[in-house]
Order: sequence, then C-alpha cells, then structure tokens
Amino acid sequence: MAYPVTFDISKPNRFTRPNVFIRIIGAIILGIVNWLVIVLLPLYAAFQISSQKEKYLENETVKGWLRGFAGLNAYVYLLTDEFDGTKDPSFRYEITPGGTPTLGGALLRYIMGIPHLLILGALGSVAGIIWIIGSVMILISEDYAAGLFDFNRGAVRWIARYAAYHASLVQEYPPFAFDTGAEGAAPATPSPPTA
Repeated sequence: MAYPVTFDISKPNRFTRPNVFIRIIGAIILGIVNWLVIVLLPLYAAFQISSQKEKYLENETVKGWLRGFAGLNAYVYLLTDEFDGTKDPSFRYEITPGGTPTLGGALLRYIMGIPHLLILGALGSVAGIIWIIGSVMILISEDYAAGLFDFNRGAVRWIARYAAYHASLVQEYPPFAFDTGAEGAAPATPSPPTA
C-alpha cells in the first residue's frame, strides 16, 4: 500500500542562472523554517488536536503550511526555478489524512521522528554537495544531471512524508525508503466504515 503522502515534481527543461544566487537566501530561510517545523509543529498539532478533536485532520491551514514548506524545499534543492515551488505546474504534494490523532501521540512524534531526523541530516549533507555541483552546472549550461535531480527529489519526498507525520496528519510511520523516481497518484481516501 502506498504511503498517504505524495510529493512529485518534474525536472524543468532548463534552469535560470540568477536563481542560483537567490537560492542562497532561500537556503537561509529554509534553515530557519526547518527548525520551526521540527520544534513547533508537534506542539501546534497537540494544541489543535486538544481543541478540535476529530476535525483536526480537516485542518487546511496545516496542509497549506506543509505544501508551502515542500515548495520551499523544492526550490532550494534545485528542483524548480519557482521561489514558491508550489507555483511550478508539475509540483504535486498531496496528503490523505488518516488515523485518530491524540494529544499524546502528537507529542510522541518528537521521539518517534529522531531516526528520520538522523537520516535527513545525512541526506541533507549529500544534497548540499549536490547543490554545489548542480549550481555550477546550472551556471555553465542552465541544466544539471538527471541523477542528481532525482536524488534531491527523493530527499524532498522524505522531508514531505516526515513533515506530514510530524504534524499528526497521517498515522502511518514514514517508510525508510528512498524513492527517487516519479511518484504515482495518492491513495484513495478510505471509505467510512458502515454500521
């Protein structure tokens, strides 16, 4: 069964050179946003779950934040030339919420997310090297290798899955799978049980 979070984006035909320099600012912004997501998202989710109960999964605000977060990652990771990556026509980030979020479960995500944070740290280090190589290639030829693009797409996909889990929007623990290829459609929303 597919994981209930889908992230995909297609490689542009060419990149623009000035965006390489703008991405440096985007990387600084992303660094700040990453810490806010890691530290504040489960707290916000716990607060919202305690006040909204079952309606939390319908919270479009959190889904919008996560979509913007994935879009910023897509831009910084050299996946699109759109500063707001969500404006790229090929950008796709879908969450199929599920489960029964609880206050304790939201706070437990801090501990449960540690293995993913360790892996994301390693992926981020490799992505940083790819960023340097890709940026030089973009400055020279306005393009960079598809294999490097696929690696970064896989890293952002891992981030997108982790963020949705960290926000208590999905119950399933994110898979330890590094998917670099194009992703299929999101799984269908499960039907409510009948009496």
